[in-house]
Amino acid sequence: YYTSHCACMESISLSSPAIFLSLVDIRCSQKEINKQLYYWSTMISNVCSECPHPSEVIVVGTHADKVNKKDLLSRTNAIEDLAKSIFKNQHFTGFMALDARARFSDNMKRFIGQLRGSNDTVVQQCPVISTDCHILYAFLQQMVPSQQVITISSLLSKLQEDETNVLPTEISKMVSLLTILSAKGLILFISNNHNLYKSWIVLQKNMLLERVGGVLFAPKEFG
Repeated sequence: YYTSHCACMESISLSSPAIFLSLVDIRCSQKEINKQLYYWSTMISNVCSECPHPSEVIVVGTHADKVNKKDLLSRTNAIEDLAKSIFKNQHFTGFMALDARARFSDNMKRFIGQLRGSNDTVVQQCPVISTDCHILYAFLQQMVPSQQVITISSLLSKLQEDETNVLPTEISKMVSLLTILSAKGLILFISNNHNLYKSWIVLQKNMLLERVGGVLFAPKEFG
């Protein structure tokens, strides 16, 4: 899903660092592995070009059980050296060779610890959640049963109809609040730079996985 990779990653990384797992099959030749890493380093650099903080990058080598220990060690050293040099604009946290079937192996435990550490770093660098953000998120949660995807225009209309509303209805302030909620991972805010009122707010992010059509996630509501 290369198209949806770009669409989602660019939105996610506009205001907050992200965590990228770059997978390489270590059974491949070193030349092919280098090609894959250069490709993803370029994409991640482009995606994160406007992000105020570097993103976390973990390179994972799959099929570790298919490579003998001697070759695995030399391949690991080569991949780490290359990753350090090409992910220099981001925070490269390390390379981990894994056999995904060995769920309770020491390597898997180290990988989970590495992932948790990166997650803590990203959360600390995200914008602070204000009272308005809390109120807006609660309002959005109330809308989830009936709507999973809405535009800013629809949201502002609903807020204006709500007599108890205390949230700002100016488009610039609403975009700021939604961007922070998106940076925290609570929603997905897809900004339309040509017409902010038509920007999309995805209230249930799991629909990105449930309704993928093979090229680009596009629920009916995106029509």
